Amino acid sequence: MIKAGGLHNYILGGIMNFNIITKYDEFLLLERDWNDLLRNLDCNEIFYSWNWIKAYLDNVDCELKNNLCIVIGRNSKSTNIILPFINDRGKIRFITNKTVDYNNILVDKSENKYNAILKAISFLIKEVNFKEINLNNFKGETELFILCDVINSNMDLKINIEESVMAPILKMKDKKTKTKNKAIKDIQRREKKLKEIGNIKINIGAEFDNKVWVKLQDFHKKGGGKVYLIIEDTYRFTKNS
Repeated sequence: MIKAGGLHNYILGGIMNFNIITKYDEFLLLERDWNDLLRNLDCNEIFYSWNWIKAYLDNVDCELKNNLCIVIGRNSKSTNIILPFINDRGKIRFITNKTVDYNNILVDKSENKYNAILKAISFLIKEVNFKEINLNNFKGETELFILCDVINSNMDLKINIEESVMAPILKMKDKKTKTKNKAIKDIQRREKKLKEIGNIKINIGAEFDNKVWVKLQDFHKKGGGKVYLIIEDTYRFTKNS
């Protein structure tokens, strides 16, 4: 959680230009730039995709779709950084908030991440009035640690970090161990049980599918049943409650 306060050493140097997208119609125009940036991330997740966020705005936070606070940083050739934020009654947060395994700041891997995040956050604080920034399910990677250092070193802000445990992940390409073999057998047993329920197809490495997404949301809204997501080369098991 980041509470609003003063700002020191405000910097917007370099050739990157920033603007903030607040309206849903403006977000719709970002599809190509957003997807181009995703192809140049160090680590991509399906939850970062333009399609996933659009589906979320269409089905979950419909009343906030024109309260977006998406910071876009561009140079003369491409979009280099996106802060996928929304303004929820004075609280800046990730658009998809706690509904996904991971949220993140999207930065082109060819960029100096520290400078890009410093400039983007500085621009956000200068341009937007807010009470606090609350970034849930922030993936514990470089971007998180850079953000913490940027704030501690350059800004008169208070930051609190709380660790949380997300859905268990098993990378199938890793070297097998006794523990890994046991986990794989457990997954296969769960797959067998799922298939016994009825006509269930399990896909690995599947692209975003809006019909599947809507079904997952239906499970979530009804508050019952277990939802099993299989993404990229990784098995992810999450229970929606």
